[in-house]
Amino acid sequence: MDREDIIVSIEKSLENIKLNDTMKILHSIRLFASNEKSNPKVIYIIEKAISKFKEVGDLKGLVNLFGLQILQLEHLKENIPTVTGILSKMQNLAEQLNYEEGIALSYCYSWYIEKLKGNKLESRKKISKAIDIIDKLKPSDDYIYYFIRYSQGIEEWVEYHNTNSADILEDCVDYFLNNGFYRSLAQTLGILLIIYQRTQNSRKVVNISKKLFSNEFMFGKYPEDIQAISYYLAGLGQLLKHNLRQAEYLFEESKSIFNKYLKGNIYYTYHYCRLLSHIASVKALQGKLEESFEKISKIEELLGEKYIVKNMDEYSKKQVPHTLNLIKFYVFSRIFGFTHKKVQELREKLHFGIKGNYSDSIMLIEFIYNAELSYEQLKDLQEIENASLKRVGNIIDYLIEKIKSKETTLEEQYNIFLSTLENKPAIKDLTFTEKAFSDLLIAQELYSLNRFTDIYQLLKKYEKNIDRIDVLEMRIYMEAFIQVGKFRNGDPLAPALHFMAIKRCRERKFGRLEGILLDQQKTLQKIALNALKY
Repeated sequence: MDREDIIVSIEKSLENIKLNDTMKILHSIRLFASNEKSNPKVIYIIEKAISKFKEVGDLKGLVNLFGLQILQLEHLKENIPTVTGILSKMQNLAEQLNYEEGIALSYCYSWYIEKLKGNKLESRKKISKAIDIIDKLKPSDDYIYYFIRYSQGIEEWVEYHNTNSADILEDCVDYFLNNGFYRSLAQTLGILLIIYQRTQNSRKVVNISKKLFSNEFMFGKYPEDIQAISYYLAGLGQLLKHNLRQAEYLFEESKSIFNKYLKGNIYYTYHYCRLLSHIASVKALQGKLEESFEKISKIEELLGEKYIVKNMDEYSKKQVPHTLNLIKFYVFSRIFGFTHKKVQELREKLHFGIKGNYSDSIMLIEFIYNAELSYEQLKDLQEIENASLKRVGNIIDYLIEKIKSKETTLEEQYNIFLSTLENKPAIKDLTFTEKAFSDLLIAQELYSLNRFTDIYQLLKKYEKNIDRIDVLEMRIYMEAFIQVGKFRNGDPLAPALHFMAIKRCRERKFGRLEGILLDQQKTLQKIALNALKY
């Protein structure tokens, strides 16, 4: 049913209301009020229901209707006096009835109102009281139970950035999805997106995505915002796994819906900016450097609009610029003529930004590896509790050892380096691409030792799975390095295939990698000439 049909249906039910019908009507009003927030027609329906519930004597239902009335007004500071009056009536009535779930619900509304007033300590006390009550009750009203649980999850995330709040919010997702509370579902998914990205929990992203997409028929009936966020969520899962082609498709589907149906909707501006930053990341990693920069320019243009920044959450205000800086460094470090002096300010911003934000692990490794960070800066990163930095801990350790190793012999240095790189982080879901990056660094150290046979033994496992590396530059480098190993194992085609990798670098404007491969080519030529002499 569309909005007008819903209104007509509820009005008809209220005209002929009987006491045993009130719970069914209350559920319809809850659903309508949740999905149509701050709509004058919703306020009209609630006011009419309050009058009718008084007539038939459903006082517990009246407590809930007062709550829904507050829900339509509470987000505006100018409504605080009105809302405070309604809340007082709600609390007094719930206490007179000894209606414990109603009392818990009133505390939950008090939590938000106190927060809006700036009384954080009092706000915290109110949500704690609400939770204490529902924890002692066997929930008979799922709506109240999940409304309070959702508020608890929001409190834990917004005030304390407690990533365990995801567990609470995940429970709410099932209830909101199965009962049609789509606005609440969209808000919950939006927060989970941030938490999952920050903790890089691809498994949970995929699990929730499966729930959303499990019924194709139902998915088509979701509101446009839920469809857009569902594609966004699924794309994030693939990005965290470095399945870039799938991520790009899903992100583009999400962008298409945002552009078509949600353009100008202030609520979704931060979703949209974050989405564009993900697309820019995917484009850069795929070697589409110019397309990536187009997206960067678009995001920077959006961030210049005051109304957009105003409606972004505090985390996104920091995260989006940080992601843009990572992309810029990734692109700049690929071109000929790159110098650290040219990007000194960018390096400083990134060193500061990676401490508290999510960073794509491949871009993060590229920054840490190429930014020539000092020993003190690397040690600083080594000690920070950050999910992104934990994924690349062995790379940081390796670079620290490189700086420390100047007092040891060459052979001892390389043994330490190899040992450090092989000690991959104790993370269950390291991606195929992350593992490949560490192996490429090991191959570089083996190359320095002229252990070409070992290079091929190390990298041959990637030869038949090379297409699984969606990061284009890395795939080219892997292909070239495999040929270096194969050349020393007697493959006559290896030099020609290595040259093809150089040609691809030139076509893609990967200046830095082209320079590395040209040096390798010279080494291979010297080895071949020396072999001919003997």
